[in-house]
Amino acid sequence: MDSAKKTLIWLKTYIEDIEYELEQTKERIAELESKLAKQDSKDYIGHLWHIDDITQQIDEWNDDYAGEIADGEKKKRVLSKEDAREILQAIDYGHDATIGINWEVIDVYIDNFFDEQEVKK
Repeated sequence: MDSAKKTLIWLKTYIEDIEYELEQTKERIAELESKLAKQDSKDYIGHLWHIDDITQQIDEWNDDYAGEIADGEKKKRVLSKEDAREILQAIDYGHDATIGINWEVIDVYIDNFFDEQEVKK
């Protein structure tokens, strides 16, 4: 069997796997939508946080502290969307329900993220 035929077989299998996963995901979404439709929205509350909230805090930090000198260099925090998403997910996973999620909690997670980045360097 030549290389091209093996590649085509592999691609076909890969596409079938993706189609199966997509179908499973669609079924799960339909199930969740059905559950959501049955629930009385007055029985629930929730507050949503977005990666823009993370980047907003970074912008405020940069406005307040970016001019400070640290080790001879100006500090400025820069985040990608993926970094902001990682911080937001860490907050969701690790927050203390007795405190909740607030701006101070967000600031702590942002600080921890940058501390971890320094350690990795």
